[in-house]
Amino acid sequence: MKHIAALLPGVLAVFAAGMVLAQVPGAETPQARYEAGLQALASEPLLKASREADTAIVNVHVLTMTSARVLPAQTVLVRQGKIAAIGPADRLSPHAEMRIVDGQGGYLLPGLADMHVHSNGNPMSLLLFLANGVTTVRQMSGRPEYLQWARRAAAGEILAPDLYSTGPILGEERGAAEATAAQSDIAARVRAQYKAGYRAIKPYTFLTAQAYRSAVAAARQRRMYIVGHVPYSVGTAGVIEAGQDEIAHVHSFHQDYFRGFDPAHVFREYEVDDAFGERVTPQLLRAGIAVTTTLIVDQALADAHDIDAYVSRPEMAYETPGAAAFMRSPEWTFDNLWQKDYLTRVYLPHLFRLTHDLQRGGVSLVLGTDSGVTGVVYGFSAHQELKLLVEAGLSPYEALLTGTRNAAAAVRSRDWGTIERGRRADLLLVRDNPLEHIGNTRHILGVMKRGHWLDRAELDRLLAQVREAYQ
Repeated sequence: MKHIAALLPGVLAVFAAGMVLAQVPGAETPQARYEAGLQALASEPLLKASREADTAIVNVHVLTMTSARVLPAQTVLVRQGKIAAIGPADRLSPHAEMRIVDGQGGYLLPGLADMHVHSNGNPMSLLLFLANGVTTVRQMSGRPEYLQWARRAAAGEILAPDLYSTGPILGEERGAAEATAAQSDIAARVRAQYKAGYRAIKPYTFLTAQAYRSAVAAARQRRMYIVGHVPYSVGTAGVIEAGQDEIAHVHSFHQDYFRGFDPAHVFREYEVDDAFGERVTPQLLRAGIAVTTTLIVDQALADAHDIDAYVSRPEMAYETPGAAAFMRSPEWTFDNLWQKDYLTRVYLPHLFRLTHDLQRGGVSLVLGTDSGVTGVVYGFSAHQELKLLVEAGLSPYEALLTGTRNAAAAVRSRDWGTIERGRRADLLLVRDNPLEHIGNTRHILGVMKRGHWLDRAELDRLLAQVREAYQ
């Protein structure tokens, strides 16, 4: 039976060092039933994609994400899954053979990206992403099926977000003997991941300094992207020196912003160094290191103290079977890692300040949610993350950049992330202007994925399919 930390791959294992998480005895505990539900979902079939039609989206205002300017009263033409033209409605006419989609005076923006997800082998996650306008995801704990999903999505065989994936996590092992054995030839593991088809690695908290540097060197030789935690063995300075491309959480810096941090006692109520953001931001900027946000999992540490309210949120209807019972059980430790007063008075304000410092200093922030952590629901969490980013001091436009243009830059792609001619037709149509209120991203009229148009009725059918599978 897996440890609870394996089910909460973000916060628990990010912070965990010296935590004792008991194995679950028997097969009838809430955790065991939850895990059994996850395993059963792996056999759910992927949804086949139909052939997309050339489409004209008319009567829309367009937020291209190349600037904060909204282009009013536009027509967008899509051919063979790509944006063919954008122009004022009175100048650009649809071609006779095109399907016409009435944008209803709504706002068209690029599809969102969630760049830190854990699908846990659940194909239903793909439908939940699309139903929420998330058209690109990055899996942060590689599995062979993710590479298969990625190939089939790119070929237009299945209806799914485009997928990127790191290889299996490097350095999860905590015990000294276990870590020494597993990390002794970590360069070989990186080479094996590259051979398997992965083009990014994920270094983890518990890598030794030697193993971390070996993994980075092996990845650099193959031009693999390096996105992961800040290993305790090297700290923020060591990650910057190594030239890691991206840090996987704002909270990954905790060993350097907690005063007197002791890895054996992660969940002490430490004082925080609020000057850390100002010091580290120029260093990250010079090194060209991006940072994934994942504020939602930190907020969840506080919200889960009111477990009745937490499991009653509307999106919990799309959490995997047995999750609510597991979350109410003593086996789920997520709600007692820190006291709520410490979280709301000290820790969360610090993380929000740090996020704002990074943004203000020019560091590229990338939207990620750690969805797949129990209670952080696929797709819905991206909109919650946008809200938290605005609460942290970003403008709505800056928040949207994290899940569009910045996300594409993080995987070195010029195919998506903006609405421009030649870009992939991954689009999100919402009723009202998200620059006026970031919550407007939730009011979805339709989603386009590689030219395949999903209207509101079709999105609702996807959600219904997920609910049926979960039952």
